[in-house]
Amino acid sequence: MSPNPIPCRYYHLINDGIGIKIWPDIRDAKDQTTVLWEGRNHDGYGLNINEEVTVDLTVVDMAPGTLFILSENTLFGVDMCETNQVFSYDPNSTVTANAVRRGAVDTGSLEYTGLT
Repeated sequence: MSPNPIPCRYYHLINDGIGIKIWPDIRDAKDQTTVLWEGRNHDGYGLNINEEVTVDLTVVDMAPGTLFILSENTLFGVDMCETNQVFSYDPNSTVTANAVRRGAVDTGSLEYTGLT
């Protein structure tokens, strides 16, 4: 994990997978098994192949400064986390963290692709 968390407010996820449906997730940076917010439990966040969504993290109800990692939930498959970069929630930020889910339902990766 990166020792320097990046402050951001938005999470943009693209589904470039093979035959999968996914949802964005936000996980605790200190414990990847702790889901802070699961897009699957909210309308409008499900992504079929070649779809994308941006989550305004104000819906997550995190305290400012909360450290998190990007994640996704795969329908009938393995959920993926991106652990190479840690983020901190900043409700005043205009920065978006971008990620792409690639691969099949039981393999593949979630890749952090940069900021916008």
